[in-house]
Amino acid sequence: SMCRLDLFEYLIKTVEAVEKANKVHIQLILVGDFFQLPPIVSRSESKTYYARFNGIYPFESSMWGQLKMQTIDLHEQVRQKADNKADEYFIEALNHLRFNDEYAYTAIKYLNDQCLRKNDDPNATYLCGFRRSADSINRKKLDELPTREVEFEGIRKGKIKPSEIPTGEKIDLKVGAKVMLVKNVNVGDAATPDYVYNGQQGIITDIYDDDTKAPQPSWFNSQEPAKWDKLDRKKENGVMVHFFANSMHDERDEFITW
Repeated sequence: SMCRLDLFEYLIKTVEAVEKANKVHIQLILVGDFFQLPPIVSRSESKTYYARFNGIYPFESSMWGQLKMQTIDLHEQVRQKADNKADEYFIEALNHLRFNDEYAYTAIKYLNDQCLRKNDDPNATYLCGFRRSADSINRKKLDELPTREVEFEGIRKGKIKPSEIPTGEKIDLKVGAKVMLVKNVNVGDAATPDYVYNGQQGIITDIYDDDTKAPQPSWFNSQEPAKWDKLDRKKENGVMVHFFANSMHDERDEFITW
């Protein structure tokens, strides 16, 4: 559903060029649900985009009809199973939201009523629709930590827009702060790769910078002293993160240093 009209036309033209060059016929199977998230068009390009294409969805392209596709509708709910009345209400509410019909507002109210307004779990992860909301929560949690705050500045290579960066160019960190990876990283080598993955969570256990080294928190007991010795000898800036394998409560842990 998020495939923009211009990308769709580019892909179709590419397929047609390959067919012509190789004198073959390529079968396409397009899978998606246009009731899901719409294609993303920024404000800066919106006026030009609509003036040129007069739409954003692939089916609004003149090339859509030229493909003479056979449409197959799937009706079985796979992601949600109606095992009880609550599940049935949930599925019904989601369908009202998909179609944005006259009951959509009632569906939103129903879903909001099911949400917990109070969260006593300190390890809970907040899902935010906007980065500014996540930044506000992160700032509040960081201010609650008594440890020293250190600012790290990222490095950009190549032509990368600020909007394409998954996190801020500058980030404030403290020992004891909970962090989450935003990309997969191989912390091993080519012969024995060892990955920490996008979305994996952990806790900062140490920070070292140009001037001083943050004190080790009293609540942390390292079971790998050799790594702490190695850390003390490092001169470049970095952090040590205690990553959890699956959750904040998982016992299978590993220490990764940058």
